[in-house]
Amino acid sequence: MVLDSYDVSCIGWGEGERQDAAFELCQAHNPNNLREAADWGKGMEGEEKRWMPFGGAVGEEQLGWLRAEIRAAAAAAEKVIVMAHVPMLREACSDSTVQKDPQADNSLSCVVIHP
Repeated sequence: MVLDSYDVSCIGWGEGERQDAAFELCQAHNPNNLREAADWGKGMEGEEKRWMPFGGAVGEEQLGWLRAEIRAAAAAAEKVIVMAHVPMLREACSDSTVQKDPQADNSLSCVVIHP
């Protein structure tokens, strides 16, 4: 399964509701002005840097689809490979490039609940 890890993103959608929602999500966790070219990481350390206006996250509709597909695969004793352009696992990347997920690794938790 391949996830659209830019489903919730400040880039790639152009101006509109989707982009505004992504900026609101990042801005809620980042005190810097993200709509201007500036040091978006000023005063931020470690995992706080995930809230910069690049990269992205998996949206709720897609998470629902992922959960359903993984449940179906588990019921059929099938193996699943989940891929995304933006890393889901913090240990696999830098703090600023991990998925922006306000529920802390939501997309990854869908996967690990079904070993």
